[in-house]
Amino acid sequence: MTDYIEFILKLLMSYGLIFLLTYYVIVILNRRIAFKSQVYYIGFLIALIACFQIYAMDRFGYRDIPDGRFFLTGLATYFWGITPGVIIAFIISIFKYMVYGIDALPNLILFGVNIIFFKCGKVFIEKYKINEHVMSYFFLSSASILCTILVGSFVLDGHISPLPAIEHYISVLLLGAFTVSALFFMVKRELDEIDLIDSLSRQKSELLEQKIEIQALYEEMLASEETLKSNYDELKRYQEKVEFLAFHESQTGFSNKEHLYQRLRERQKNNSKILLLLAVKDRGKLNYTLGNTIFEMLHFIIGAEIHQYFEPYSTNELYSLGSGLYAVLITMDISEADIDKIFNRLYEIFLKNELINSMGFSLSLEVGAVHLNRDTIEPEVWVEYAESALLMSGHLSGDSKIVWFKNSYYEQLQATSYLVTNLKKAIANAEFYVVYQPKFDQNSQLKSAEALIRWHHPENGEIEPYTFIPLAEMNGVVAEIGEFVMQSVCDMIKTVEARHLNCIPIAINASILEILNPQYSGKVFQTFEENGIEHSNIQIEVTESAISESYEDVIRTLTTLSNGGVEIHLDDFGTGYSSLSHIGIMPIAVIKIDKKFIDQIFVDEKYENLIEMMIDFSHRSNIKVVAEGVENEAQFNWLKERHCDYYQGYYFSKPISKEDLMELIQIYNG
Repeated sequence: MTDYIEFILKLLMSYGLIFLLTYYVIVILNRRIAFKSQVYYIGFLIALIACFQIYAMDRFGYRDIPDGRFFLTGLATYFWGITPGVIIAFIISIFKYMVYGIDALPNLILFGVNIIFFKCGKVFIEKYKINEHVMSYFFLSSASILCTILVGSFVLDGHISPLPAIEHYISVLLLGAFTVSALFFMVKRELDEIDLIDSLSRQKSELLEQKIEIQALYEEMLASEETLKSNYDELKRYQEKVEFLAFHESQTGFSNKEHLYQRLRERQKNNSKILLLLAVKDRGKLNYTLGNTIFEMLHFIIGAEIHQYFEPYSTNELYSLGSGLYAVLITMDISEADIDKIFNRLYEIFLKNELINSMGFSLSLEVGAVHLNRDTIEPEVWVEYAESALLMSGHLSGDSKIVWFKNSYYEQLQATSYLVTNLKKAIANAEFYVVYQPKFDQNSQLKSAEALIRWHHPENGEIEPYTFIPLAEMNGVVAEIGEFVMQSVCDMIKTVEARHLNCIPIAINASILEILNPQYSGKVFQTFEENGIEHSNIQIEVTESAISESYEDVIRTLTTLSNGGVEIHLDDFGTGYSSLSHIGIMPIAVIKIDKKFIDQIFVDEKYENLIEMMIDFSHRSNIKVVAEGVENEAQFNWLKERHCDYYQGYYFSKPISKEDLMELIQIYNG
């Protein structure tokens, strides 16, 4: 009995040492240095514990007591897999062989059986989802001990130490099973706690990351809020700008035509009585002369003056309908005579404006007005009514004055608009053609001809040049017409030369807008080169009024043409306001006395004296003279006695076609 109690005590010491070493070394170290996932370290560490257990029991003389090495192998296999179990088996077997000379192979076989058993137990528990608690560990460890005892006793007989009695086996079974169960349970609980701690740590890390993400998202939302607010403010400013530009000019800030239409629709509310349209006279020519930038500045200056002056009488808004064109809505009950007086005072203000006067030209205004006394008329029609009166104002002679709307003016405006629309199509539809009026010398010999543009409208028939040329200048078509005439004349000259006839010079009328174009002379020379035309075969005619309007720019272009071999003729001489000193220094080769003077021969002696003076002045300046509109032999003889150089008119020939001119040239060549 005493021996059995001693055996039990030794067994308790052995299993207690296993429990303490395993729990406080494995679990604590695992918790401290995170050995859970390091299976090699686990196997190596448990193997050291087992070797220490074996060595300690041997030192205490407990070599006949089970040392629990198979329990430790099963523990490592169950919780960390086969790899640490195999490591433990090899290390212990080698240790026992080297220290105690015990054959390693039987131990390895027992270890293998133990590893397989615990691995199968783990798989069985997981497969059938058996709860892992003390009893499940007790049955698993009991079965392992029985298996080890049976294998060791019968299969490996002589390689393990037999116990003295059966009760010793029962004690080993019970104490071993309880020890292993307790150890398994404690390790499982610690590992679960570690898993929980790891899970909480991961969750904490995830929460921290989420917090950082949320913080970043919050900051991004704050930034987005600021951006949205900024975008909203910018969008609001943009919307306000768009709304402003919808009813105002971007450059001047004046109200535009759409705003005028809106105010006309609301004329009952804003008490509008009269619509005034004010236009700078010859604004198209001024734009060519000054350039867009300067003319836009002039447009603003004039508009500001008009706005300031009419502010007490109007809706306090100035409407810009284009460069140099303005509209004002009068809200006061005021007579036409009073409006005329008000405008005359405004005109005096313009005459005194230093900035306008510094530009070196006189400024005139054309004004059309209409009473807004009918409710059924659309805003666009009111503006057209005022435009018709404005158009008539431009046709009237004299200084700036107001023209009030009449139905006849509107009919004329519609007719003009119809012509403008068709004028832009006339070149493409080949409705223009050129005729030629010959010029003769004192001996009635053919010397040259003048090319004259004609327009045959498919519905309205022949339209006179004095009707469509001003419209072409106002609507930007005159340059195309000029190019058409130039090319037609070049074709005529090439035809004459192809027939081996002596060509006569042909004069072409140039519009002031063409002359003011800095590229005009270059285009003329380019056309000559492309058609192989001698420069002396074409002459350029300009009106006296054109020179007086823009002297410096015109003289520059005319000088370039003259230096290039093109004769310059001054048309309608005596009807304009040019200075004789200017004419004396201009590159003029020929002046043409206007038909108005020729018609007064034998009628008014003053005109006869003027004609004699013009001829004498021209000859003294080495300039030849052409008399326009010679209708009879008496006029011809009178002019011939005064030594006029050339003659043009129905007395000699009316304007003729290209073919008739060809025959005439052939006769005089003959």
